Amino acid sequence: MSPPCPIKDFPVRKRTAHIVNLAKEWNVAGVIEIQQKFCDPHELDKVAVSKALEEAGFPILNLEADVIMPVGPFRIRVEAFLEILSSDDFF
Repeated sequence: MSPPCPIKDFPVRKRTAHIVNLAKEWNVAGVIEIQQKFCDPHELDKVAVSKALEEAGFPILNLEADVIMPVGPFRIRVEAFLEILSSDDFF
């Protein structure tokens, strides 16, 4: 089950714990957070999610998407993040 939209995650906030639990369950090496530019609910939620993931020991790459943004810069940043994760010096 995917986490609910931040705007629907009330009155009990379950979204952040759910995302951290998914990362642990899938034993991920790192997390790529993509936020739609100008989406206020996700922008406000990003702080809590990032903090919880960092506290759980997951490296994070934050990306902000826009409908007119070219794919090239995303590709470069994701490739660099994956290279860092696969580095022997990282762990």
